[in-house]
Amino acid sequence: MKTLLRRLYSGEVYPCEEIDVKTAENRALNRKISAEKAYFQSVLSSNDEKRFDALSDLELQRTAAYGFESFAYGFRLGAGPCGYAEGCDEAWPKASGSKTDVG
Repeated sequence: MKTLLRRLYSGEVYPCEEIDVKTAENRALNRKISAEKAYFQSVLSSNDEKRFDALSDLELQRTAAYGFESFAYGFRLGAGPCGYAEGCDEAWPKASGSKTDVG
């Protein structure tokens, strides 16, 4: 069986696709967002609706970038004590420079 690091390195694990928040608070937030979107779709002109959708896309890109940076930071925190490959996984590449500089 492959270690998590080996699976990550070989592209078999996609952390952003594994996260599914299943809390009551998140479901309530999703309902509120859907209701607000429906409201704006009903009152905005076609052109304004397109701009609103474009704004939503930009916010999604920002959120994805934040998620990536959070993951990378967490990964560096976890990989740092392992010294990358020493004791973790022999296939993990050694970085030039600092052992904790993976991003």
